[in-house]
Amino acid sequence: MIEFEENSWGGFRDIVIGIILFCLMNSALAKSSGSAYASKPPPTPTSNPLESIKIKVDGDKGGLLTIPQNSLPEPPPRFLLMVRLEKDSFEILGRGQIVGIQDNKYLIELDRESMLKHPGEGDYAVPMAPPKNFPKLPELLISNSGVSTEDPELPTEQGYAQLDVGSLRNSSYVSQGFLGTNEYKDIPTFNPSTLHFLWYFDFLWHFGVEWNRVTGNFLTNSYDRRQFGSSMSESKISLHYRFRRFFYNKLRWTVKINSFNNTFSTENNDDYLLSSNTSGTGLGLRFGWEFKEPQWSTESYQPFAIQQIVYDYDLYSNLNVVDLNYIRGKNSNGSSLVQQQLTLSILAYLKWMPFFKRYVIDISAGQSRAQIQFHGPSSAPTGSLNTIAEEGIYSENYDFVKIAFGLRMDDLLGRFFKPR
Repeated sequence: MIEFEENSWGGFRDIVIGIILFCLMNSALAKSSGSAYASKPPPTPTSNPLESIKIKVDGDKGGLLTIPQNSLPEPPPRFLLMVRLEKDSFEILGRGQIVGIQDNKYLIELDRESMLKHPGEGDYAVPMAPPKNFPKLPELLISNSGVSTEDPELPTEQGYAQLDVGSLRNSSYVSQGFLGTNEYKDIPTFNPSTLHFLWYFDFLWHFGVEWNRVTGNFLTNSYDRRQFGSSMSESKISLHYRFRRFFYNKLRWTVKINSFNNTFSTENNDDYLLSSNTSGTGLGLRFGWEFKEPQWSTESYQPFAIQQIVYDYDLYSNLNVVDLNYIRGKNSNGSSLVQQQLTLSILAYLKWMPFFKRYVIDISAGQSRAQIQFHGPSSAPTGSLNTIAEEGIYSENYDFVKIAFGLRMDDLLGRFFKPR
């Protein structure tokens, strides 16, 4: 049995009490330090949490946003969340889906119902899982991706309307009659005015209608050197069917069905200058090289841009020509008309204008070539001694330069009726 002296026990007791007090002090200090640390606010972020995103919108093609193809892995995510980066945060704009590939860029169609703000060039895209309310869509066909899919349906194009007025400048009208008939139907300074309207429907974007009217009053001479007042009114209405752009997404061709009418009136009463009416239906082609979208707009200081160059070719293989005084024959079978026109369209986008912001200047050069044949007996008004030879062949040609100014507008009426 071990015995402790009184002094030894007192020393041991003091050591135990000291150890207990030291442990209690350390515990109190730890709790105090923990409370102090917990009361400190979390550190403030010093940078944008999405600044590492590399998927950047770099353009807009006909309402479809574009991003570089090399910014996404293969195969790419189908759905994207559109965001806009702020100084140290980000703003969600809406969502979209990839619908095709063009010029090594993905085409993104926006979901209008989800849009809070319209994204544009400089905004970013974040891959996301398919939303629950999206219908099941076929997989995107991507070349060299190893995915067996079907071609996605291409998005429709926007409709627009154009209204412009102008005049034919430095033009000449030449008629070559048969044995003196219509010999004086020559107008050396043919400068009539024009009114033109074009409308492509937003809800049927392939289709469009076009109407053009040319009217002018002028003086014409007779064989005895007298002058008579004369006028001409020419109108054409066309139904268009336009195709999608191809060849670098610039070239487009359009098929047209045309209806043509020309009325020439004069106060002259002999066969050297005849009043007549010409009408017919025909087909036409339009080839256009579109540098910019028809609804082009800009935020830059330069408000002008060349929008397109257009070539029109219209053929009327059978004209119906009727004289109002003399009769040059019972019918005009075999008569034909060819019209050609080359047009340069310049758009001006003035964002500070209150109502109409987009204006168009059209500069055109064209020609009209008519070959007219008559068959059957001819006759003159009662009391006239002049006669017209039968089976006559005539030509009426004019060349022109046209300058027109007008408005290029969105198809607001079409969008109102477009199914949502």
